[in-house]
Amino acid sequence: MLEEATGELTERRLDHQSGEAEAFYRNLHGPVRVWIEGTGPIRWFEGLLAELGEELWIGDAAKVRASEVRKQKTDERDAWLILDLLLTKRFPRIWVPTPAPEFELRRPRGADLLALVARTRE
Repeated sequence: MLEEATGELTERRLDHQSGEAEAFYRNLHGPVRVWIEGTGPIRWFEGLLAELGEELWIGDAAKVRASEVRKQKTDERDAWLILDLLLTKRFPRIWVPTPAPEFELRRPRGADLLALVARTRE
């Protein structure tokens, strides 16, 4: 998590199966902006952030991968790559429609979700 006002960076791995990730996002005191690489089953996450009124930016997974010279892929390496793309204003954001309000929130089974969260000033 990046605190934009201070530049403070906090790393944390969240478990989705236990509900830890959902609890984490529900307990953030906004406004926040969340950046993720657009892979895997993320509709539940889009719905959660829409419900909470938080901003979600989804990155083009192919362009994110293409910006990394090393082919070894890990969640930690991906998180640092996304942070670098954000700080250098090269994050390849894609447009996605807003989830419907009645969208059912379901956590994926066994899937990882890599997200970078930043507190924003308004």
